[in-house]
Amino acid sequence: MVALFLAASAVTTILAQDTKKAPSSDPTSALEFLGSYSAPSAVLATETSHTSAHPPSPSADRRLRELSSARTLLPPWPTDFVWSVQSIEAACGHPALLRSEGTESAEPSDPARVSQTSKLRLPIDVHWVQLVVGANRALQDGRYADAGNDYERILIERPACSPIAWNRALARAYARNPEALTDLLAVLPSAPFPASGSIPVALELLASGDFDRAGGYLDPLRNSSRASILKPRERDLLWAKAAWLRFTGDPERAYETLERLANLEPGAAAVWFALGSVALEEAREYSGRLAQIAPGSSWNRRLEAEALATRYPYLAHRLWPGVGAPSRSIVEAGIHPPVGGPDSPEQLFWAAHSALQTAVKAYAMAARSPDFSAELHGLKALAAEQEDDEAAAFREYRAGLAEDPSSAILHAGLGHLYRERSQFEDANRELTRALRLDPSDPVVTFELGDVYLRLGDAARSLDLLNRAIELDPALLVARWSRGKTYSALGDDQRAASDLAAAAPVDSTGELQWQLARVYHKLGRTELAQVAEQRSEEQRRTHGRPPKTEDPRP
Repeated sequence: MVALFLAASAVTTILAQDTKKAPSSDPTSALEFLGSYSAPSAVLATETSHTSAHPPSPSADRRLRELSSARTLLPPWPTDFVWSVQSIEAACGHPALLRSEGTESAEPSDPARVSQTSKLRLPIDVHWVQLVVGANRALQDGRYADAGNDYERILIERPACSPIAWNRALARAYARNPEALTDLLAVLPSAPFPASGSIPVALELLASGDFDRAGGYLDPLRNSSRASILKPRERDLLWAKAAWLRFTGDPERAYETLERLANLEPGAAAVWFALGSVALEEAREYSGRLAQIAPGSSWNRRLEAEALATRYPYLAHRLWPGVGAPSRSIVEAGIHPPVGGPDSPEQLFWAAHSALQTAVKAYAMAARSPDFSAELHGLKALAAEQEDDEAAAFREYRAGLAEDPSSAILHAGLGHLYRERSQFEDANRELTRALRLDPSDPVVTFELGDVYLRLGDAARSLDLLNRAIELDPALLVARWSRGKTYSALGDDQRAASDLAAAAPVDSTGELQWQLARVYHKLGRTELAQVAEQRSEEQRRTHGRPPKTEDPRP
């Protein structure tokens, strides 16, 4: 469990007195922006907690997962998986290799052909080689979209050059192209060696939730001979192992694997960011278990106080006097995270405490590189949102965009905040920019579609919501919004189908009330009455007054 809101009864009274907030001296001060994700007395924000008549955004928990896993899918060393300039030159640099009397020759990467051509000493197309050098450099520098475009242009001149086709597919995968997996599978036989294809393909399959196929690509690598030249580099294998453990629900072992990798590659910001994110998951897990078994314990209050000390020092002091004083590390305390067996509050406190401290260090290391500036600003902004500090959230999003105007995640976060405030024109602008930068994001696609609906453009809304559901069929809030869109377009049959399917995401009574209206229009009186009854029951449960208007149109 991740605790994202302080309980309203605790915060409303005390925060009113806490008018002075400590300034952040360090952009990675984890107890400022990590604390609100681990404070154990909070209420989890879910898709069912929204109280307006409009479909809410997916949970803050989902937004946190997406932020903390940003750009950490594929290994941060793309050149480990591509054909080098020299290999491409040898395989495809000679026009005679690719054309013979106007027809294409055999596979250009065939070693026999390369050897034969080398003996012939055919002239090299220097300009073409320079293009390959530029494309490879763009890939190495992290300009993945540029690299993909450069490789595409090179293929126009060398359409039969399979190494370039592979490099292009890999560049597109690193650029998060929605067709990345299809592209990689299509050219997989052209990878320089098996690990060059197996690892990125396996990780793309992991991201899509196809664990069985992902394991099929990773298992042979784990079992390959140490002496074999086909064995992947240790850093790539550790990265893939950590991703596998994280995606399949074993963050503790993922944590250990990333610690090994951080020692092996201490200069890799992506490794530190991934380690910080897994440590954060660990802290959330331990703090949630502590809140479950001992919500009123001193250990629980102390952990909560640590989490709030930077942003809300007065509240933190009320929860645990002297919270700002140095405390023992888990190693100094001689206590280790529990592995099986019954958990004690003390064990869980020190486990969460240690994980948070690791996250502090790891995110601070990641912040030394500008590559993760957007994600770190996004994490702080999301924390501020969950603490109802919208002003701080706006500052973080804008500060991040000043550093990286092309960040899709920051435009998306800012658009989300505008949408929550019903500033739909501003939300439209930011979400449109975010979707242009990352067309594969189902949440942004849904939010923009919902904004168009609330601006009165149902036709445009429908196109976007269809796309959001295509990208993520489990995104039920998009079904809710599409149901409202169908109703606005007069298609009540489809509206009823979508609203009924989306019912699990809302327990406030709003969706059932909307569904009752649609059923009445369709003449399905019995179903309408059932929906009305459910709406009233849900409203009573939430302590809200029943709808005064008649649900019948």
